[in-house]
Amino acid sequence: MSLAISNFVEKGQASNIQNFLDQKGSSLKYLVESIFSLAEKTSEQKEKKQLIAKSLAKISLLDAFKQQLSQDLLELLELENFQKIQDFEVQDSLMAVTRNLYLDKNNIEGTLQNLTLIFTAMCFMLHHEETRLSQQALKIIIQLIKMIHETNKEMFLSYKDQLQELLIKGIMSENTVVMVRYFELACNLAQISPELSQLTEPVIEQVFEQFFNLDMLTQMAVMDFVAILGQNQQTSMILAKKQFLPKLFEKFRYGEDHYGFITNNLVVLGAFIYSVNAKIYNPLQSEDYLAYFRNMISSKSPKDQETASTCMFFFFKNRECLFEYFVHNLDILKTWLGTFRSTDPELRKASFQALRQLLKAKDEETKEKYNEIIRRIYGNITHPSNFPEMGNENQSTEYLIREADVPFEAQELLLIKVMKQLINWEWGMRSLYANSKAVSYILKRTPKAKLLVEKQFSLVQKTIQSKFFMKQMNVVDPIIGEQLEVYYSQGVYGIQGGGGPNFVPEYASKSF
Repeated sequence: MSLAISNFVEKGQASNIQNFLDQKGSSLKYLVESIFSLAEKTSEQKEKKQLIAKSLAKISLLDAFKQQLSQDLLELLELENFQKIQDFEVQDSLMAVTRNLYLDKNNIEGTLQNLTLIFTAMCFMLHHEETRLSQQALKIIIQLIKMIHETNKEMFLSYKDQLQELLIKGIMSENTVVMVRYFELACNLAQISPELSQLTEPVIEQVFEQFFNLDMLTQMAVMDFVAILGQNQQTSMILAKKQFLPKLFEKFRYGEDHYGFITNNLVVLGAFIYSVNAKIYNPLQSEDYLAYFRNMISSKSPKDQETASTCMFFFFKNRECLFEYFVHNLDILKTWLGTFRSTDPELRKASFQALRQLLKAKDEETKEKYNEIIRRIYGNITHPSNFPEMGNENQSTEYLIREADVPFEAQELLLIKVMKQLINWEWGMRSLYANSKAVSYILKRTPKAKLLVEKQFSLVQKTIQSKFFMKQMNVVDPIIGEQLEVYYSQGVYGIQGGGGPNFVPEYASKSF
């Protein structure tokens, strides 16, 4: 039966399937009822049941049968009937039928009308002893809720209390395997939207409250999904509200974390929360956190140092970190400056991202407050050992140009973004346009990807619009300023070959 139906499905021959069923004296309703009415005692009975279930899975792919089958299947999804099915292969086929019928946006009305029934059946499967089947059910629930949330928010809102109740009930299960599955479900649902994040928050918090009383294996299983919560701002806050993150670093201190609970992602997560709201969690005031951070930034592993540079990116988003912590721990900044000399491209990329963030300027008051320390950091990119003394900004700029002038689009784009932030500062613009290689790189038009050409033009545009560009500021040499204006006047794509008839990049002095 299954083979014949499969052939018809592949050829899209819905009428042949109906004729085939008529010849067998059967119908879709009969096939569905057979699933929960047939016994599973003998191997012959099991094979027959498996064959029917596979046939239904094939039929559910055809639009001609979806409406009828979605109605017939409802009886099977009734919990009292659904519980009678014990064979794993039959259950596997029914997961496919459910997915094909009820995750179809063209049949959204039928799904909405029977949402509670479908959802309850899938929650039942979350308790299944077979992980493969429970994972299928979990994916169906996530996709189902996401589809309803996107297509009919009013219906979603009317079901949200019922959904939350089911999730909390699952989390409270005495079976810790089931509890972890519901936690995974809640973490994934929380990523979909702020509404779902708010709905799942009590569920997630419930797990955090009992986390330190769970056995070690369950704790490890929970931690696999904690990182999911760090993927957006809304869910990251859940980790901090109940002080879960601080308690985690306190419980599993550096050197005592024998099971690897504190991952690189969690260290980054601490920095991220600090960048959003230091009042919720300030890792720079936690010796337990800082022990991990210090170890990573001084590690010989490029991966660990990349993690530390990513943390620096988030720390620099909150400028208070410079005076709150780093001015008293200059060795950390010195070590971080050393990462720019790494041969690891991913580590250098993370460090450039952090530098770009450091060079951003919100307002004049902020610039004045942090000007000196930021200038000294930038000036010592090529000579970390010299920090915190004044460095050579021209050498740092030349290093940026060398790293930008490469045949790697992503890296060049990132370095141009760094330069755009560099000219927020008077000394930054001065060092950029007093460097002959920098001027040559900026003004010379060469065939590049559209995005690179546009970004390079935006650098010139920002320069001309800056107050530092005014002649009375005496930051940019008048001749270089003239060339920048010519370049700008020619537009984004300009004239192939250069920035104007009088373009003399060598005019820029090698040091200012």
